[in-house]
Amino acid sequence: MAGASEVSHWDGRRWAVRRPFGISEDERFSDVSVHNGQVLLIGSDESGSFVMSGEDGEFEFQFPGRAGAFNAIAFRAGHAWIVGAKSRESCAGLTPMVLHSRQKRSSWKEMRLPDIPGGSLRAVAQVSPTDVWAVGEIIKGGGNAHEGDPSSCPDAYESAEDQPTTPLVLHWDGRLWRQMTVPLTEGSLTGVTAFGPDDVWVAGHESVLLHFDGRKWTAESASDRGTVKAVAAIPGTKDLWAVGAIDEWTDQGQDFVLRRDGRGPRG
Repeated sequence: MAGASEVSHWDGRRWAVRRPFGISEDERFSDVSVHNGQVLLIGSDESGSFVMSGEDGEFEFQFPGRAGAFNAIAFRAGHAWIVGAKSRESCAGLTPMVLHSRQKRSSWKEMRLPDIPGGSLRAVAQVSPTDVWAVGEIIKGGGNAHEGDPSSCPDAYESAEDQPTTPLVLHWDGRLWRQMTVPLTEGSLTGVTAFGPDDVWVAGHESVLLHFDGRKWTAESASDRGTVKAVAAIPGTKDLWAVGAIDEWTDQGQDFVLRRDGRGPRG
């Protein structure tokens, strides 16, 4: 678990907090993924986004200073994927970004994606190295290019926080990334997980859950209030867990946890 400049590790009995940067609070982690004892962390500091690897309690920069915003990482079966957004040419808003690495401590390659003005990716899940899903949103008006590359693009755009968004889903089939059409016309997607290639779940705006069965998408409501922030399929089961928040930007905000066991969502 990662947040701010700290990393928390659960050993089966207790949580231990580690600070890879010491007492510095200038670096902030945005996501973490673990595979075969190796930890990959993504985050940002004043110089931009970075990747940090950890093993046996030791941490080191794996790939610092890449232009673009890193929002989520998935690490499995020797493949690591980072998703986010970068500035379009001439700082004309944002476009989605995916970085891929094949093996431990190997170089990162930026993948070719459709140029989607205003697109930003918020979550990623790998079913296999040739079956990867990334989700997020498309911001009307193109988004704030400064958020994709603060070192090169002046903060000349209004904040995109309150601008209308539409869902964005991209799929990698081993050859190309393709944009998928889903039964949701507004809002942002913030979580994705999968039990297999014909059992993919996406969550986000107004607590809507989207399901892909390998052929078509269907939608259902996970809750009558709030927004799902993340969703996870529990290996070896058909249990689906989701976490989110209600009225998160107010003093009355509260978190929630949902479980779907095949009969539908419940708190």
